Amino acid sequence: MEDQVKYLTAKGISAAFAGKHETTDADIAAGRFSIVFGSPELLVGVKKWRDMLQTDVYRERLIGMAVDEVHTIVLWGERHGSDAPFRKWCGLVGELRSLLPISLPVLALTATASLTTREKIMKHLGLQKC
Repeated sequence: MEDQVKYLTAKGISAAFAGKHETTDADIAAGRFSIVFGSPELLVGVKKWRDMLQTDVYRERLIGMAVDEVHTIVLWGERHGSDAPFRKWCGLVGELRSLLPISLPVLALTATASLTTREKIMKHLGLQKC
């Protein structure tokens, strides 16, 4: 994510990585960046970030949510047999969707999802077929 922030900043796009610096986090909460990156553990698992998505700043300015490597929702976030999820927060990324307006566009990116995995991803994120 740091590489993406550097690239976007070099192109003149305000971008930040959540959870790295306290001052940057305050600027993110104030809505001072066009693009914000964060891990599932941070954005889903930390109440402060979940609450941020429900503030007036984000209700008014947020124009979309992108989930990169979305196949990890299923591969890492779901229980497989008797094994606990490898990264449970990946499986809970869909909860962010419930905090956002239903009309907000969601971009789900992956290059490695089978049809079954894509269907599970759509269910997790509350997406509908186009």
